[in-house]
Amino acid sequence: MHTLIPILIIIFAASFGLYFLFIESTPALGVHFFLITLYFFLSFHERRNAPFSKPIYYVLIILLIADGIYFLFFFPNKYLLSGIISLFFAFSTWLQLKRIS
Repeated sequence: MHTLIPILIIIFAASFGLYFLFIESTPALGVHFFLITLYFFLSFHERRNAPFSKPIYYVLIILLIADGIYFLFFFPNKYLLSGIISLFFAFSTWLQLKRIS
């Protein structure tokens, strides 16, 4: 049961990413949901004791910080929560990186 929830989150986030990228034509939100998908994919593999290499975590941290700053400063009224979520996930990824080191 506890492995089903992250898999469902990965599927829903990837679906929202595809929806916003191709149907809604909002590439910034599509990329945001794909980064959330990547975050949950990395944490799913870490919980299964098969973490990825460290550079993947560094790249994800940089991308999530850039995504959070983009949403906080360029769309503060419309997508403020998306920016905060990206920065929270970047911090959580950094903690995961410290845990696997």
